[in-house]
Amino acid sequence: MNKHPTSRPRQHGTVLLVAMIMLLVMSMLGISSMRGTALEERMSGNWRDQNLALQAAEAALREAERSLPNLRPDPCLSTQTCQVYELLQNDSATYNYLLSTDPVKQAAWRARATPYSGTIAGVAAAPRYLIEYRGAIRDSLTSGFGYDGATEGQRDLYLVTAEGLGQTLETSRVLQTIYSKRYN
Repeated sequence: MNKHPTSRPRQHGTVLLVAMIMLLVMSMLGISSMRGTALEERMSGNWRDQNLALQAAEAALREAERSLPNLRPDPCLSTQTCQVYELLQNDSATYNYLLSTDPVKQAAWRARATPYSGTIAGVAAAPRYLIEYRGAIRDSLTSGFGYDGATEGQRDLYLVTAEGLGQTLETSRVLQTIYSKRYN
């Protein structure tokens, strides 16, 4: 009973259709997992960049704090390049112009800021810091030794602002601290 080739039953291609749908579903799963992996990789790279900028700013801030005990107590004029600036609200070197959205003011702050003396591997530029004299407060009976009207018994306050950059110039971290120094 040999069948003739034309007598075979007709196939409808159901297996082919099911295989194509399965391939489509598997391709979509593969693409979505690749997108998720790429997103996680970018997120971890950004986190590393931000962490590097934070560490650079922290290093500059600590260097500025270490230099404060050796600085002279009176700040110089803001028109000079110096280590301690007087607080002037209309001066581009002071009054936190680094935090401004104006790039001209930010550039003026960076031009007057002191660069970090060490090296930090992987950063786009050396971190910088600026020290501003914020005024003096006298010691009270609960803190210090009292106030006699002279510099003795007074605490001078300094605002230290530091900026650190990450691997790119777009990643920036700014840290500030108030430093109190007594002259006896």
